[in-house]
Amino acid sequence: MEAIKKKIQALQSFQDEAEQKVIEEVKRNESFALFLVTSEQLDKGFDGEGNPIKPPYTAFTRAIKRKKGQPTNRVTLKDTGDFHGAMMILYGPEEFRLINTDWKAQKLRTKYGTDILGLNETSMDDLAGRIKPGLINEFNNVANGS
Repeated sequence: MEAIKKKIQALQSFQDEAEQKVIEEVKRNESFALFLVTSEQLDKGFDGEGNPIKPPYTAFTRAIKRKKGQPTNRVTLKDTGDFHGAMMILYGPEEFRLINTDWKAQKLRTKYGTDILGLNETSMDDLAGRIKPGLINEFNNVANGS
């Protein structure tokens, strides 16, 4: 009976610290999370809500992008790559959020909306799939008293 009580206590402890454990796993997979927002969303022209980034580029910007061989049929917020490269994750004790330290980040958020710095549902599912094995491993270690 004592062994069962210890397992229950260990599992309750895991549950009490679940948010922090998720944050730890996201930290371990930070580059993947940043890849999701830049390559799987912005490069494809979508914001953190899964909506096309609007307003569309002006004719002038499309002409410049065409000369550079960049996509013109969607807004990617990528010209030199500085904005994408300045994407970071700010961690709290039980949450995380995407931020951008590029000098033009505020200007882009004003023009295109605050959702450009978020993970859409598909990306969140992909991230959850990536961190799930680590959480399961941690849970099993706690459950088995390791």
